[in-house]
Amino acid sequence: MLRMRFLSTFKRDHLPLEYDVTHDDVECIKEGNSQAHDPDPVGDADLYLQGERINGNAFKVLYGFSPGCVSTLKKYAKLMDALVDHAEFAKNGETSEELRTTFSQIVSTVDSHNLKWLDAQINLPGSPFCDLLRRLKDERRRLWAVRRT
Repeated sequence: MLRMRFLSTFKRDHLPLEYDVTHDDVECIKEGNSQAHDPDPVGDADLYLQGERINGNAFKVLYGFSPGCVSTLKKYAKLMDALVDHAEFAKNGETSEELRTTFSQIVSTVDSHNLKWLDAQINLPGSPFCDLLRRLKDERRRLWAVRRT
């Protein structure tokens, strides 16, 4: 998709109008922009697991877990959302103490329990783990509001 984005962007930005930028070109650009600029813990983990990247330190700082762990945890959409929320602000150095602390608590909680525990807790309203996820999401909303002003 990124290669398609490159070609469609070139077509849009540098060729005369008779080369008509199609709806497909616009969609390729949008999708490619999302892939290139937005956090994607599962997609990024695959780069490491397939050997395309080898040093997982940056990955762990960004997402809190190793690529292998993210691959194991990918079925937990709420947890993946938390990883994306953290990475979205961490990539630009825009985190807050609340975001860092809450994210760290989420990571340490997952690290200290097994998947059976996570299965039970992640969708249990009012559980301490769900409260951590909610706190992270609330802080993300607050940071987005600050970013927009």
